[in-house]
Amino acid sequence: MKRSAKALATLALSGALALPLLLACTANAAIVTVGSTGTPTAEIDVGNPATIFDTAVSGGASLTSPISGTVIRWHVSGFSGGPFSLQVLTPDGAGSYTSTGTSAPATPTSKATQTFSANVPIKAGQTLAIKNTNGADMVGYFVPAGAGSAFFVPPLGEGSSGIATTGLPVEYTYNAEVQPLPAISAISPSSGPTAGSTSVLISGHDFTGATAVTFGGTAATSFSVLSESTITAISPAHAAGDVAVSVTTLAGSANAPTSFTFAAPPTPAPIAPAPPVAKCVVPKLLGKHLKGAKKAIRARHCKVGQVTKEEGVTAKTGTVVKQNPKPGTTRKAGSAVGVKLG
Repeated sequence: MKRSAKALATLALSGALALPLLLACTANAAIVTVGSTGTPTAEIDVGNPATIFDTAVSGGASLTSPISGTVIRWHVSGFSGGPFSLQVLTPDGAGSYTSTGTSAPATPTSKATQTFSANVPIKAGQTLAIKNTNGADMVGYFVPAGAGSAFFVPPLGEGSSGIATTGLPVEYTYNAEVQPLPAISAISPSSGPTAGSTSVLISGHDFTGATAVTFGGTAATSFSVLSESTITAISPAHAAGDVAVSVTTLAGSANAPTSFTFAAPPTPAPIAPAPPVAKCVVPKLLGKHLKGAKKAIRARHCKVGQVTKEEGVTAKTGTVVKQNPKPGTTRKAGSAVGVKLG
């Protein structure tokens, strides 16, 4: 790799190890930094389009990602030219690396620390590299004890593997922020009406910066991130059934281990029609003996009224010769029906 005269003159310089990170959001212990945290003391021209990376970092920094998640931001210091891209490399431990992800290209506007957004998955144990575009591109570095770097010329292609070439004993000043994937451990309650408006407590971890909460793909009516491990969400209106509850952050999405059930409102029991109000419908009684007449009267929800007899007639021998009211007359239940025996 080509080295500038300036670089050759300053390789022996060591730099301070306290480069402040310019975070774009509130600091959170869940987000980890991978790569150099040193301050550049010089710059070097790369000489060719290449993939360059540190093989050792100082000051207790992490050379490889300790977690699986997503690179959400990356930083360079002492860089100029470009554009540059951040690459995720998988080392095999024997000098070979595979490129497994690359950020969008970005161009520094000064040699001061520059911050760029990214959305690149990374797994625990993977490391980071910088891919440049032009031979005249400049990158910042310093020279701590035990420093080391490597490179690929031309740049390592996406999905490609190769044996890296050992580079200068320097530490290039670039790093990235990795946010872990969120995870949901429980939801409570686990059901609510189809009309929505149920307040659901979502428990888990790495909820910082949550951008969405959904129920079966439908956005929650609203949600609040109470802490890195707790979210409250208001369920939306949804068709009846079991659905997945999902939380999305910059690092990715996670589903709850159990479903949320949208329950349809119970079907009201049918209201039985009121029984018909009984009425007294006067039967035809002419010719009946008194006993039969009484039975017929009562069967029609009427009651036996006044009973009169012609002279010489008894209840046993007489039959109905006259009734009041007339047959077929409708009165309220319990109305009296009078008869005359003859």
